[in-house]
Amino acid sequence: VSSNKVSQELQDWYGVHANRITTIPFGIPQGFMPSKRYKPKKILLWVGSLHPIKQLALALSAFSMLQQKKEYRMYKLVLVGVPQQTRLPDSVMTLGHVSRDNLQKIYHEASALLVTSRYESFHFPTLESLACGTPVVSVQSACIPELVPYVTRVTEDVEAISYQLAQVAHHPPVIDYNSLKKQFSWKNYSNALMRLYRTYGDTAAG
Repeated sequence: VSSNKVSQELQDWYGVHANRITTIPFGIPQGFMPSKRYKPKKILLWVGSLHPIKQLALALSAFSMLQQKKEYRMYKLVLVGVPQQTRLPDSVMTLGHVSRDNLQKIYHEASALLVTSRYESFHFPTLESLACGTPVVSVQSACIPELVPYVTRVTEDVEAISYQLAQVAHHPPVIDYNSLKKQFSWKNYSNALMRLYRTYGDTAAG
């Protein structure tokens, strides 16, 4: 499985013994890394879809509350993966699907990524954002244990989310990219997967 979260769920929900589960985290997608090519802008980013589990309404409410503070009125909320919508404030921009290159650019320009999902088993956008040096504010239900040291977690409360967005935008935490890259490595992933195959292969052969 891809995270300790999923491993624990398999144990709790289905009674699978821990020694029958191997956790192998995914790696950082290619090309997502810190860059000095882009200048930060007053942008908050949200990446997802209109599926109810992503809780877009929660993100919109938190951003609306944030904009009530004078120093954040010039900020924009950029929604990636969401089709163009009517009845959204002028401060909210929907981009729909974007290319990998454009997504990297947006990550680098954003002040923070906001994650409001009710559930995520891994969540690549969180990893992509962190790899680009952009901090992440995430509701607790969306953050896997492996990413907890890098992420600002918050309860599913509009006021709490708004407060943490303001804190992160004003005082962005430093992200240890080297540690992140070492922990979420495709090389480590493939090596662990091969060890697993060999183990099961030897067991089957025996």
